Amino acid sequence: MLLDRWLKTEEAAEEILHTGRERPIRSLVKAISWRVTGTIDTIILSWLFTSNISTAIAIGLTEVLTKMFLYYAHERIWNRLHLGREKLTPVAASPSDAHCDNAP
Repeated sequence: MLLDRWLKTEEAAEEILHTGRERPIRSLVKAISWRVTGTIDTIILSWLFTSNISTAIAIGLTEVLTKMFLYYAHERIWNRLHLGREKLTPVAASPSDAHCDNAP
């Protein structure tokens, strides 16, 4: 799948390995999937409280935009905080990885 290949590029893997941070696209995809789940929940609850499916859908569609933006911003802010993260230690290069420019 094209999206799957794009999200698993070597560059993304290296960035996560060395920085421990998520790329913004990951936060965006997480925000969308979470909002779909949350909006379905909001529509069902709104329908139960109002007994009106049109009102429930209107409420669900209105809140999806605001909450998606808020989640994305929240996720990006938390990605900058170090609270609760383990510090990554750099991997030492093995002697076989060393390249000598003076080789015959």
